[in-house]
Amino acid sequence: RSMDQGRTWDDPVAVEPGDLRENSYAVMLKVPSGRIYILYNHNTDNVREVKCHDGEQVCTRVDSLGHFVFKYSDNHGRSWSAERFDIPVRRFQCDRDNVYGGALCCFWNVSKPLVRDGNAYVPLHKIGQVGRGFIQQSEGVLLMSDNLLVEADPAQIRWETLPDGEVG
Repeated sequence: RSMDQGRTWDDPVAVEPGDLRENSYAVMLKVPSGRIYILYNHNTDNVREVKCHDGEQVCTRVDSLGHFVFKYSDNHGRSWSAERFDIPVRRFQCDRDNVYGGALCCFWNVSKPLVRDGNAYVPLHKIGQVGRGFIQQSEGVLLMSDNLLVEADPAQIRWETLPDGEVG
């Protein structure tokens, strides 16, 4: 963090200190209370390789799978909550059609969260097929929370996967 418009910077603060599992593609959102949320991929299950869609090859890139999670900071990013919170993401056809039948999902996000009409929206890019060059097929979704901006208890934050459609 910088207190002088980027001329100098504090030392980095680890969001996942001591955790050697991949955690990547973090985006942040500051809510009206001043709390900062950081949302990111976390390889919670410590998966070390992914089967490619051809069923024969494997990919050792494991930074785009697992759980989409968040932590929060109430001190302007000087430290982050010890607890990590999973964001439920509805399975889509591309998840069910992957080589794991949706039991393992691949995804990523580098898009800034949006706020509109009191709701928070976070884009997420689902990866349906992994192969040569990594991503072979993907589709985008929005995760929406109707109470992230106002709820003090992170365990009570609600999430919905958009667009509406088949639940699987």
